[in-house]
Amino acid sequence: MFIIELLVNKCTAASCVSNSLEESDIWYAVNEDHQKENLPLEPTAPLQDRWKAPPLRYIKCNVGTAWNESSMMCGASWITRDAQGVPLHHSRRASPSPVSNREADLQALLWAIEAMDNMKQRNVIFETSSVEVRDVLLNVCHFPELKYLTDHLHRLLQGLGDWFLNHVFSSKNKVAFVIAESVINHRLS
Repeated sequence: MFIIELLVNKCTAASCVSNSLEESDIWYAVNEDHQKENLPLEPTAPLQDRWKAPPLRYIKCNVGTAWNESSMMCGASWITRDAQGVPLHHSRRASPSPVSNREADLQALLWAIEAMDNMKQRNVIFETSSVEVRDVLLNVCHFPELKYLTDHLHRLLQGLGDWFLNHVFSSKNKVAFVIAESVINHRLS
């Protein structure tokens, strides 16, 4: 699991080391399997964990996007769950599709962050399986056309207390994606 941890306030040395060790173990396992059997880089089922509940005092907000280029429609959803895995809130929407899948994914994340801010949620772990969001946030200078979105995203995150933004395998974000996909399927039928 690749994790992008963007911390605003606190990050302990122990948590950074723990996350680094976990990520390196997964990286070695994925690459070892790939080299031995010439498999795709996406790991097989044993390494693809299911959704995990957040720690106490946090909520987890999974964000999903479905983009249909031919219909020019975009479906987006987010769902929050507590430390026991109990769903707290969710929302979904359909909108005319932006120019690219990358922009659609960023707009969905921004929409989820705005919702958490509007609901006065604090200590939020956001999860997305969008490679495009990961690429933009790791290389903001390579996407100047999306600066307005990334700047707004960073401003909103400042008010959420402790927050994390994780890039996870799609198996950990399945519920949000299925909801987003259902928005498009409903609109097209």
